[in-house]
Amino acid sequence: MAALRSSDSSIEPVTLSPADAAELARLLTLLIRDQPDIAAEILASLRQMAVPQSDPSAGTDRRKLVLRARTAFSERKRRWHFFNKIVFGEPAWEMLLALYITDFAGGRQTISKLVDWVDAPRTTASRWIDYLEKEALIERHPDPNDSRSVFVDLTLKAKRKLDGYFALAEPAH
Repeated sequence: MAALRSSDSSIEPVTLSPADAAELARLLTLLIRDQPDIAAEILASLRQMAVPQSDPSAGTDRRKLVLRARTAFSERKRRWHFFNKIVFGEPAWEMLLALYITDFAGGRQTISKLVDWVDAPRTTASRWIDYLEKEALIERHPDPNDSRSVFVDLTLKAKRKLDGYFALAEPAH
């Protein structure tokens, strides 16, 4: 549960379930899409409030978690120099890692960039993007500056799951 508090002490705090907090974040994103500074500040506040106390990543520095994700992503790419990609190919996992790393850096991936980054055939990548979207791990958003491009973003659900996974992963050496 996340508690929202107002600076106005006459307003009672509101407790939100993780699903409600995620929906609020989604709606706020739509409302303030054209105001990136405000959007980043609000979404950062919501992310902090939305972390359940039982979450293994609670209190963990997100930079450390992303470092673990980068290490995992690099290791996967390094294996390709020695073994055929088909032996270790997991396009969905590689997409989630790429989006997690990019999200932390404050960037966004278009579908084309994401497919290039994970080096998957476009048809395979499209099937996995459809699956990840169906599982509510990613969302697609049209690029407001280029009608031919579509951004792919992690959902709050995916970020929590990846934070939890990397909080329990072995630290990078």
